[in-house]
Amino acid sequence: MACDHGRVPEPPGFALPSFRTAVHQRLRDLLDGNAPAFPEADRLRIDLHCHDRNSDVTDELWGRILRIPESWLEPRRLHKTLRSRGATAWTVTNHNNARSCWELLEQGVDTLSAAEWTCVFPEHDVSVHILVYGFTPEQEPELERRRRNVYDFLRYCRSHDLPVVQPHPLYFYARERRPSRELFEKFAILFERFEVCNGQREAWQNLLAWEWVRSLDRDRLEGYARKHGLDPFEFCADPWSKGAAGGSDDHIGALVGLTGTWLEVPGLEQRLAAGAMPSELALEALRAKRMNPFGRPADEENLSTAILDYLDQTAIHYEDSRPGCPRRSWYSRAGGRRRPSCAGWRPRPGSRGGWTGRLWPGGSGPAPCSSSRRASIRLAARCWRG
Repeated sequence: MACDHGRVPEPPGFALPSFRTAVHQRLRDLLDGNAPAFPEADRLRIDLHCHDRNSDVTDELWGRILRIPESWLEPRRLHKTLRSRGATAWTVTNHNNARSCWELLEQGVDTLSAAEWTCVFPEHDVSVHILVYGFTPEQEPELERRRRNVYDFLRYCRSHDLPVVQPHPLYFYARERRPSRELFEKFAILFERFEVCNGQREAWQNLLAWEWVRSLDRDRLEGYARKHGLDPFEFCADPWSKGAAGGSDDHIGALVGLTGTWLEVPGLEQRLAAGAMPSELALEALRAKRMNPFGRPADEENLSTAILDYLDQTAIHYEDSRPGCPRRSWYSRAGGRRRPSCAGWRPRPGSRGGWTGRLWPGGSGPAPCSSSRRASIRLAARCWRG
């Protein structure tokens, strides 16, 4: 008689849900159970984590090898998509810069300034992302300078009342494959807001992060603080209460605004009528942690869509830079067939600080183009094709 030792017997008339189904259902239950109790008239809807073409100071391997941005989405198109999906306040959280926020503000679009900074835990040789909101153009260089040490960075944010969120707490950059438990204990002390619903992360990552944040009671946090010799009030206004945030982490515009955060603003309609700006009210709510995540649990299709779009946009913006060659995209029409031309990148005209690595159709002048970069492109294409 055959015996399946790896299968759990099912009770008669009862079908066990799959792991995926159970995880999605639990995450949906948490989202529904954590629905905002404040009136709908007092809510701002905002996607606290999204990117556009200025997300070009990247940490991802392919972006650093090929010197390409993480998105080609225009700031105005991002803003238009957010509005069409019901956002009543907006921000852009590009990597290590807030250029898109300043551009939108210069164009008269009310925008909450923000960026996703990469900061370093020096004793663990680990890099983490930190979302920071409400800083000024004068404060941006100081944040850039301090991000080499996460403690200095967070002390600066706390002293200037800049609210921070740790996005995707289970996703960071570490030399060791398995980070120590002490690192997560320090996360619990250093941050008072966590992104527990990320539109690009699979449901199990979101669920695990949320359940961990829910487990952080005061006794546990005080024990971590004593163990590591850290004063949580150096980094948090109220370290014993944790806020839960949501964000799409969208880079392509397809999923932006579908995951995000409800922010409570008492008397919202009256304050808007009195001339208050949504960005000011959003910043106020973030500081007070009057926030609830919303959105659908992420799945593998979200990430697959983002990767495929990224490769497609790379091909579209890839240009021939050989002397004497007409400009054309990497894929050009020839005999009814799309085929690759040759490799070369063109910087955006007038970009600050010289070459920034951004791709820009119709750029002027020869762009850096090397055989090593062409080889990297071919390697990347072969890897993605499997």
